[in-house]
Amino acid sequence: MLAVRIFRHSVRQVTGNWEAALRISAVPTLVLFAVSFLLRSSLARDAAHMAGPPGPGELAGGLLLVILQAVIGAWIAVAWHRFVLLNERPDGVLPPLHSDRLQAYIARMLLIGVITAGLFVLTAVAASLLGGLLGAGRGPGIGIGVVLGLVVALGISVLLQRLSLLLPAAAVGKPASLRMAWDATRGQAGTFLMLSILSVVAAVVVMLPGVLLMHLGLVLLAIAWQVAVQLGLTLLFLSILTTLYGLFVERRALV
Repeated sequence: MLAVRIFRHSVRQVTGNWEAALRISAVPTLVLFAVSFLLRSSLARDAAHMAGPPGPGELAGGLLLVILQAVIGAWIAVAWHRFVLLNERPDGVLPPLHSDRLQAYIARMLLIGVITAGLFVLTAVAASLLGGLLGAGRGPGIGIGVVLGLVVALGISVLLQRLSLLLPAAAVGKPASLRMAWDATRGQAGTFLMLSILSVVAAVVVMLPGVLLMHLGLVLLAIAWQVAVQLGLTLLFLSILTTLYGLFVERRALV
């Protein structure tokens, strides 16, 4: 099955290049964790002394955290895409910073984010109308709602994977459009659906030890596992995206 081959290839892409993977992702991820922890701790202290809705400081802090996550995530992504597709190897403890590619990557992330938000709004409106017709809160309505919600979530996941081929193109400076991504992946809905399922299962499996460690009170070990898992999953998902771009756009062979 093509999806399994793509997933296996992406895993080997990370494990077979672990040194480059650490050079590209380790320090930015640790910085992000440290800043996020300090910022969230500060926001939590402020919230504890305030009643009512979040104040300007809390809103600004939350926005800053979102921006920081987007920029560092895009920085890692651009470096990994370029490493795999252009053999651009990192030679220091930080990934190369291509500001023009980073800006293009973030712009396409925003475009995909707007499309995603629009899809969720349309889905929520449709679900509300359907719930009213079926009788929300009653047996049949609840069951149908759950099934439809799962179908819609998987459908949106498939759509986003297809459109996300714009991202590696931005990283390597190649022209791309929504039409290009759509045409390049035509007829591969089943492949993307299976990849979505494999990705979710992999994420759940590797997160379970961290949950267990936290349940046992081993907080430091749980945090260390969480950092390692975030590193691994980030690179795995980026590798899947890079592999999809190489396979469907550049017509590279899976090895």
